[in-house]
Amino acid sequence: MKTPYLLLPLLICMALFAAGCAEEIPSDQAGTSSQGGGTTESDGTAGTVMDSSHVIEVTPYPTETTPTLGPSARPAPEQPPQQEYPVVLHEELKKPSFSKAWNVDVPHPPMIIEAEVTPEIESRKVLVTHGTKETWETVTRPSDTSRLTITVRDENGNIVEEDGFGGLYSTVREKELMVLGPGNYLLEMHGTYVDVDLTVRVGKLEESV
Repeated sequence: MKTPYLLLPLLICMALFAAGCAEEIPSDQAGTSSQGGGTTESDGTAGTVMDSSHVIEVTPYPTETTPTLGPSARPAPEQPPQQEYPVVLHEELKKPSFSKAWNVDVPHPPMIIEAEVTPEIESRKVLVTHGTKETWETVTRPSDTSRLTITVRDENGNIVEEDGFGGLYSTVREKELMVLGPGNYLLEMHGTYVDVDLTVRVGKLEESV
């Protein structure tokens, strides 16, 4: 019956010996094992984070490449010099009245009709108020009797262009009409109390052989 009491101290010594053999794993080796998944550090640069689900590393854009100009960046084409068409008719028409017509052959359009109008000028005095002061001033305007009509007809008598001065037309003194098609045209001018400096130009004149 004394045997259990003799074994008890032996068991206690064996338990203490086993506890002394256990070693703690060093802290600098505990983190060497990592689980898969999640964000990883890129090689060579500490602190760099790249989420591959949103970011992909690609080749940088070559700076040596000259960019192609877009439509809005294209240089404007050079404007050709304005061509001076030859004069086929020039005449000064004087008041008080006139009614004239010309047959103009236009084998090479355009036909450009330029008319510089000088109307009669009326003047009158009007009373003008400046604050509490009233003064008489002279104002001028084209006479209501100054009228001009310019009409261009084709070979069938149809009106292809028409303009004028006063009445149904504006009082702009420089008139320009343009006919873009070839053909034989009748140019008519009817005026009262206006002077007109008329110039007619056409396209290329045919050279005589």
